[in-house]
Amino acid sequence: MGATTPTLVSISSPGDVGIAPPNPNDIAALAAEIQTSVDALLTANPDINKVILLAHMQQIAIEEQLATLLRNVDVVMAGGSNTLLADSTDRLRQGDIVEGAYPILKTGADGNPVAVINTEGNYKYVGRLVVDFDANGVIIPESINPNISGAYATDDRGVTDVGGTPDPQIVAITNSLRQVITNLDSNFFAVSEVFLNETRGDVRTQETNLGNLTADANLALAKQSDPNVVISIKNGGGIRDNIGQLTTPPGATEPIKLPPAGNPLSGKPEGGISQPDIQNALRFIDTPTTKLLTSL
Repeated sequence: MGATTPTLVSISSPGDVGIAPPNPNDIAALAAEIQTSVDALLTANPDINKVILLAHMQQIAIEEQLATLLRNVDVVMAGGSNTLLADSTDRLRQGDIVEGAYPILKTGADGNPVAVINTEGNYKYVGRLVVDFDANGVIIPESINPNISGAYATDDRGVTDVGGTPDPQIVAITNSLRQVITNLDSNFFAVSEVFLNETRGDVRTQETNLGNLTADANLALAKQSDPNVVISIKNGGGIRDNIGQLTTPPGATEPIKLPPAGNPLSGKPEGGISQPDIQNALRFIDTPTTKLLTSL
């Protein structure tokens, strides 16, 4: 089953698409909407006894609530919050921090266990859940082996960890793209002595230096058309990535924030801000990217 956030009407432009429940804060009503679809699925397919809910609620706390309110749902795959769930055996990328167990186990409205899973976004990890079910289609939590299930970094070692081998066609495409990106990376616009912060929990809740920079860039370009413009308001959801480095020294529990790294292949200096840095940070909307490039 699939469900997306009922806040869709306020965070996008869905047109005539019907959205329920009308109050996006009513989680019980949201659960009732989903339950109706689950019940219809099981009624039409009496041979099915395992249900996975693909949810995109933007906040994993909502998916956790739903897991406790639904019946006959076994796994909730959360989405939109970029919450990095992992277990103690998982190897994380440099600078990343575990935000919860993989999986989060809840008890559904029917008294059965429900597994909630999620990983970081931007294809940085692949989540893997291997679980057994009993004869009634109920998950067996004790069957989840942390050495098998969890978050796998999408790098060479991650491929090896899951027993895979790189596909030659994908390797060839990757190598071709690497050269294209290197060429783009040679087009740099400025040098920063500080980390430009787009950490999701920061940019969506408070002032950040990258948020200020992009808003100021918008304002500077707007003033070229109309000198009377006095303010630029930036949507934090349109800023998608840091410009800089997050690294966790050995023995540390929190990452340190560093300016952007240089790239000898492209000639970008240490602290350099290149075209890919900006386009990646503002990749949801092309126009602000152009504005920031122009401003820098």
